[in-house]
Order: sequence, then structure tokens, then C-alpha cells
Amino acid sequence: TRPPIVSTLLNLRALRRAAERLLRQRPADFSHCRSDLPGIVGRKLKRRLGLPLLYDMRAFWPDERAEGGQWDQSKWLYRWMFRYFKKRQRDLLTEADEVVTLSDAGRRAVLDMDVRDAGLPITVIPCCADFGLFAPLTADRRGAARAEFGIGGAAPLLVHVGSIGSNCLLGEMLDFFAVYRERHPEAQFLFVAPAGEEIIRAGASKRGVEGSVHVRSAGREEVPRWIGAADLGIMFVRPVWSKTAASPTKLGEMLATGLPVVANSGVGDVAEILRDTGGGVVVDRFGADSYRSAIDALDRAPPTQEIRNAGRRWFDLASGIDRYDAIYRRLAAKKEP
Repeated sequence: TRPPIVSTLLNLRALRRAAERLLRQRPADFSHCRSDLPGIVGRKLKRRLGLPLLYDMRAFWPDERAEGGQWDQSKWLYRWMFRYFKKRQRDLLTEADEVVTLSDAGRRAVLDMDVRDAGLPITVIPCCADFGLFAPLTADRRGAARAEFGIGGAAPLLVHVGSIGSNCLLGEMLDFFAVYRERHPEAQFLFVAPAGEEIIRAGASKRGVEGSVHVRSAGREEVPRWIGAADLGIMFVRPVWSKTAASPTKLGEMLATGLPVVANSGVGDVAEILRDTGGGVVVDRFGADSYRSAIDALDRAPPTQEIRNAGRRWFDLASGIDRYDAIYRRLAAKKEP
């Protein structure tokens, strides 16, 4: 990762050489490139060797880097990087045989860019959830998980799953929790996060709720247990333009367990999904009054099984596999003899 820019270009060259070596050892039918840097290599392979290309967008990556502060646009070097990789992304969208985006909002944003031929496919495949792994807990397992925090059956438990990064609105989530405790003073908040305990506890202390906030790190196999122990999921994400193409994995996982979710609008298809499934409440503005309205609406959330069944329409893993399989078959048929 160092020095900046030079390391990225060296990594790209190393990735291209590795891909070419692999192709000599075992010729491929096509390349599936997840995100922009691998996509740049896949585009070179398409141009040089005629290898069909699937560009699997994870986000509007250059915009994500700029909006998240990693590429400070007040510095000429990072402005250059942004323009360079934005041009490469437009090239990928123009030339890829197949494009996958995580949200329909992202697909519409790509169409608005007017760089891709109307006859070329764009497939929406959100971050799917394994509904076998993420399932409601039995009463005994739920009780045992809650007991680890000293939470009885009546005390509501909120849960947030995932990293506390630059686009995670930690302060707003803790503000929501403080308002939630006006109605439910015994409520507790669990963060399942790989890092960031100090900043979480500092934010909780600032709002006077530090005694009700818990932090756990967990492997994938453990996450369903902590989600299943909760009564409400929460995910507030900075609604910047790059997040138009986002699909938070945690949303599918929480809906799979039947957990109602409160989330903000302006992030991928999140608002549309919650309104379609009835699996939670959308906050359009951050602030105490908006939070109180959301808490009122949460009282009308459907039962666990209804949330789970509705969430399956959007996030079922088998459906995602089928869509990738269809793309793979089209690409394999495209390869030149």
C-alpha cells in the first residue's frame, strides 16, 4: 500500500502478470472481475486476447474513495487519481460484455451516465444471505445469548452488525438509541464489529448511555446468534452518491433472521426493500422527531416469519446463484473458438 499511487500501479501490473500466467496454464472462458482494480486487468485481457469480461461493480469505487476521505480532493495528487480511475470505470462500463451492480438504483445511475450500449446487459444481484445459516433462534438459544449480557426477556436489544468506518453514522445510531430509551429505559445496544470499541464507547459516554452499550467481535458463524438475540436491527449509512450502488450485506442477514430493521434512505435499494417487505422503517431525516416517528412505526412491524419470507424475495442465496449462472452461461457461449 505504500508509496501511494505507485503501489497501486505496481499491484495492477503484478495482477495482470499473474492473470496472464494463469491463462497460459489453464485457458479460461471469460474473466469475472470483482471491483475496479481487477476490472482494469480484465479489460486488458479482453482487448489483447478477446477474453469476455464480466465487470462486477461493488460500488462507484472512485467516488466512494473521494467521499469517504481516503482521496482528499483538496490535494492535486488525489484529484488526479480520482479522474484517472473514474475514466477507467467508464471504460469498463462501456466495454464489459456483462455488468453486475448491487442495486437497481445503481443500475439506473449507470444508465444515466449514458456510456453503455442499450443492448448490453446490466444485472442486479444484491449481496445475498444464506437463509440456512441466518435463521431465527429457538427460544432457548435466544435466551442463552441474551443472558451473556444480563438481558432479561422483556428488555429490548438493538443490534448493529459491521465495521465502524467512515461511512457508518455511529453518532446518529447512538442518538437514535438515546431517543429509543425514552420509551424503553431498559433497552440495550449491541455492536457486532471487528474493531472500533474505543470510538463506540466514547460516543456512548458522550450521550450518557455507556452502561447500556455492548461490543463484540464475531466470526461469520457467530453473527446469526447475536442477530437472533436482538429485537431490532439498525443501520445508518452516510447517504453519499457512491452509496447509490451499495447493498449492505447486514440488511439481508437481519431480514433472514426475521429481525425488523430501522435504516436511512439514500443507500442503494434499502428504502425500497424495507417498504416492499414491511421489514422495518425508513428514516428520511436524522433527528429526534424523526426517530420518535420511526419508533412509533416499529410497533406495527410484522411477525418474524413474515419478515423472513419477504426478505427471501430480495436476498435469497439460491436466487443470486441462478443469476450468476445465467451470466456465466452467456459468457461461455460468447468465447471465440
